[in-house]
Amino acid sequence: MLPLFIGFVALNLSDDNYWSAVKCFTLPTCLAVTDSTYSLCSVILMLVYLFFIRVCFYKYIPSMLTGMSVGIFLAFIVTVSKVIIFVIERPHPDINNFGNYLIIPETIQSFTFILLYPVSLEFTVAQSPVHMRGVMVGLWYIALWGFGLFLDIILKFPFDCESQYICTSFYYYITKSVLVLIILIVFVILAKRYKYRVRENEVNIVQIVDDHYKRYRNQREQFGSDTDSDSSND
Repeated sequence: MLPLFIGFVALNLSDDNYWSAVKCFTLPTCLAVTDSTYSLCSVILMLVYLFFIRVCFYKYIPSMLTGMSVGIFLAFIVTVSKVIIFVIERPHPDINNFGNYLIIPETIQSFTFILLYPVSLEFTVAQSPVHMRGVMVGLWYIALWGFGLFLDIILKFPFDCESQYICTSFYYYITKSVLVLIILIVFVILAKRYKYRVRENEVNIVQIVDDHYKRYRNQREQFGSDTDSDSSND
């Protein structure tokens, strides 16, 4: 499960949490600050994935680890795009200029969401032993929402963020890009060496009960036929 937890770090590093500290927003800035573009695109892509891609193109869906590798690569693209945006817009004093372009990485981030969140949960359940699935799902949640977000927040302290509500430090995003690239390389290496495990299916209680009653009825019928034959002989 090590590749899975490493991938969560890359996902959270590519995602930034913004907050409102100014009164005047343009519409693109408002969408960027509230993650509206990211959330809306994620919902739409999730519906398309569940009701169209999985139904019509099921045979062409790559393996789970391959899909997560693509998701981490897109997370790297997100961090690099933010570096480019902040380098271009850094000379402008108006913070709203950043919001006009942040819609692009947030849209790419929604594809990362689709390729990592549901696939990683499916991978966790499929590859975990039956009696430890609850524990592994709990570790999945902690790694996703706990450790990843904690690392993303801690990473902001060494850098001097110029904005009141969004970090525009060039070195901050360069550092995140390098970290995500390293994680991508490590993840791909571990994913190639990983061997998928075929877990035993859960015990079908209904089938066991049904078989038990069938044997019971057969024994009753056999016992009844033996009794009738004995009485006729007498």
